[in-house]
Amino acid sequence: MKTFYWILGVILLAAVLGYVINRSSIISEQTTTSPIPTNIPKNNYANKTLGISVNVPAGYTTDESYKYQMAPRQTIPGVKFTIPAALAKGTNLSTDTYVSVEKLNDKSGCSADRFLDGSHNATIQTINGMNYSIASAEGAGAGNRYQETVYALQSNTCVAVRYFIHYSAFENYPKGSIKEFDQAATLKSLDQIRDSLVII
Repeated sequence: MKTFYWILGVILLAAVLGYVINRSSIISEQTTTSPIPTNIPKNNYANKTLGISVNVPAGYTTDESYKYQMAPRQTIPGVKFTIPAALAKGTNLSTDTYVSVEKLNDKSGCSADRFLDGSHNATIQTINGMNYSIASAEGAGAGNRYQETVYALQSNTCVAVRYFIHYSAFENYPKGSIKEFDQAATLKSLDQIRDSLVII
């Protein structure tokens, strides 16, 4: 009888040890095969030359050879994101409307008016916690209208976001032939890129 109880005790002890070892193995496997993701990039476009990253919505066309033409011999390097054609289809908005990110490499101060030809008054505004120098310019000719707004980020590097909106005079079209473009929706789309700007 004592032998029976001794054997039963050994079996129970082995069962308990087997459960503990198996449980530890499962926990260890879960720990090693399910790491917490780290360093997930926030934005889907980065440019090391400019030292920036932004989130570009689907459909925008990227042009890394872009340079903004100032005076005949002065250009500002950057990257341009042209709106999707679908955003302008059936409206008086031109498909060459874009948002760009540009950089001045000198240390003469980062005021938005430096990114525009002529004399323009720049103001400082805080948008979503970021301080910008902002300046605007408008132009017109042959039934076309042009609006430019520059948001120069107040940081250690002189980086600016430019909105270039080109559209035709709505009143020049036959009645009912097109719709007037939704300026609020267009600006909202451009704002998404501006607000995602990160200096890297």
